[in-house]
Amino acid sequence: MTARERRQSIDLMRFVAAFGIVWAHMQAPGMIEGYVALGLFVVLTGFLSLRSLARGGARRFWLGRLLRFALPWVVWVALYRLLDVVRAQDVTLLWTVTDPWWLLIGPAVHLWFLPFVVVFSPVVIVGLAAVRSARGVWLAAAACLPLALGAVWLHDAGTLPQPLVQWAFALTPLLYGILSALGHHYRAVAAPLVFVAAAGGIAGLGWGSVAAPFMLSAALLFEAFWRADLRWPAATALGRLAFGIYLIHPAAMLVWFKLGGAALPAQAGAVAVFALSALATVVMRQVPVGRWLT
Repeated sequence: MTARERRQSIDLMRFVAAFGIVWAHMQAPGMIEGYVALGLFVVLTGFLSLRSLARGGARRFWLGRLLRFALPWVVWVALYRLLDVVRAQDVTLLWTVTDPWWLLIGPAVHLWFLPFVVVFSPVVIVGLAAVRSARGVWLAAAACLPLALGAVWLHDAGTLPQPLVQWAFALTPLLYGILSALGHHYRAVAAPLVFVAAAGGIAGLGWGSVAAPFMLSAALLFEAFWRADLRWPAATALGRLAFGIYLIHPAAMLVWFKLGGAALPAQAGAVAVFALSALATVVMRQVPVGRWLT
């Protein structure tokens, strides 16, 4: 991907999405819109994953999954578990697992995102291999619609345990991101939009879906950012911080509340936690190992 193809608007989008997630987790006013930010984060994951596979091939793609998601999953699970041990002063937490689903969540619930990306990576490979034309994009969109509707219905039913409830929410934005990458490549950009509009419309009108409006909003935001002709070099640097901010912000929240931040407005806390997470990410990225983890 050349610098021009990279689109600095996409980098800025990642940074904005990370801020929205922190804002929601800090329970600031309008926190429910954090679902839009999460949806946007997942859309970007699907979109960029397919483009990465198309550029580098399957071997490089799977190596990237290992280094970018599987390895950070193991390390961050260990780090957050150690943090739990320190806070509880109970070393038995190191080997205590009371919920089998914990293995796909970890000690911090936001870590569900990492195994989700790895588990659904084959969908990216199938999408690139199966779609070879604009007509193929439309057919893929039609084939994905039942999967999306099923996932949204399961999410809204409220019976799934964590992290499956998060996975159910994220599947439609992920499929949309993959379809969007294919649509842009084969000049069938309407197909993914019809897909997400149909999924959101059917779910919203059919059973009053809670998730549908957020998924639709995330798709529309993505399209708006994609079309923005942004020329701001700093956006690339900011975009590189987004993943680290997402991974680090629960720890930054603990620091904030330990320092007495609970007495201050949630808006101030969200900004402070976001800034602290960004700063920690910058520091970690100064060392080679830290770059793999953020």
